[in-house]
Amino acid sequence: MSKTPAKAVERKDYKLSAAHTHGGKDCAAGDTVSLTARQAAFIKHKLVGQDSKTANPAEAVAPAVQEG
Repeated sequence: MSKTPAKAVERKDYKLSAAHTHGGKDCAAGDTVSLTARQAAFIKHKLVGQDSKTANPAEAVAPAVQEG
């Protein structure tokens, strides 16, 4: 039985519009972090006080402007 190789998860750079702890590191507003779509959706919903479990990563907008 062969295993299918895992897909590489695409990450994009985002500039945070508010302070947030990411990967155990405290990040200030304006810091740039590399996030997956799912992580960006989680942070967006956390910052605006919504339930991240209902977040749809396909519709997610980062809490700031994507770089590049």
